[in-house]
Amino acid sequence: MSGIIAKVAFGYVDDMQIDHPLAATVRRIAHGSLAALVSASMVAAAPLAWARESASPGGEASVQSASARQLRLSWIGGPTLRLSFGPISIITDPVAGASFRMFDPNSGQDEVVHQRLGTAIDPATIDADYVLLSHDHPDHLDEEAIGRLRDAAHFLVPAGQADALRGRGVANIDALAWDATHVIEREGYQVRITAVPAQHSESSEVAAALGRVNGYWIEFMAEGYERSLYWTGDSFYVEGLSRWPRSPDIFVPHLGAVGGGGPFGQVSMNAQQAVKFAEKVAPKMVLPIHHSTFSLYREPISNFVEAALEQPWQLYLLREGEVAAIE
Repeated sequence: MSGIIAKVAFGYVDDMQIDHPLAATVRRIAHGSLAALVSASMVAAAPLAWARESASPGGEASVQSASARQLRLSWIGGPTLRLSFGPISIITDPVAGASFRMFDPNSGQDEVVHQRLGTAIDPATIDADYVLLSHDHPDHLDEEAIGRLRDAAHFLVPAGQADALRGRGVANIDALAWDATHVIEREGYQVRITAVPAQHSESSEVAAALGRVNGYWIEFMAEGYERSLYWTGDSFYVEGLSRWPRSPDIFVPHLGAVGGGGPFGQVSMNAQQAVKFAEKVAPKMVLPIHHSTFSLYREPISNFVEAALEQPWQLYLLREGEVAAIE
């Protein structure tokens, strides 16, 4: 039983209609009835240990781990993930508002308002020293986030997108071409961020129309501690293009199956595509984002959970605002 429980730990499962023997166990874990057993069994059975610190959106973390030299992850909905490592803080694709307005790839309509479906966030939760941008679309960088971060944060963005962001008031910005690396060092902590190839569609023609996208390979290093994370950005696996240095500790794919049936076709992965991508990457842990929290997303996260049940890696789903410490 403990090995089964150690397979999945998460919060977003109330909408799941999974016809699988593990479904009831998965739902009980999500509601905390087996939280103590999950925590104990994960450390014993999983290749990458974690500690849950907070389960309330925007809440202050109640730290349960004794070690300060840990990577901490907090999902703020959509594509927005906050990475904290000692004195270094990074936010990915920040979306701070209750909605954003953009072309709708699902229907082809112009200027559709896409609503946040979860709890409205405290904008302070997106504050960070660095912004890591996969691409400059409104569902990955909204005006509220720009207004909060443009003066204080250092933006790392795809090649060719820096000038447009400077025109919107971003003060400190570097463009990273594929394979370029940016190193952050503070107080004995080091984060190495390398841009890796990404593509917003399986069609190269559609991808060219949608613009340049970066994925990022991120390494976190301190004395006695080293972890790696592969954040795909809004990308598919593309044979001959997608690449990463080695199997990471944590793989972060963007889901949602956005655009299926629309004029461009799919522009973010569905569950089966993401599982196949993860099979190639062979990580220790998979943490999917870009699902459930905005009306733009078409596919429930339950599809990914069902597709991933027989996989060897550990699946971890965060609630909005929850903090996980990676040991």
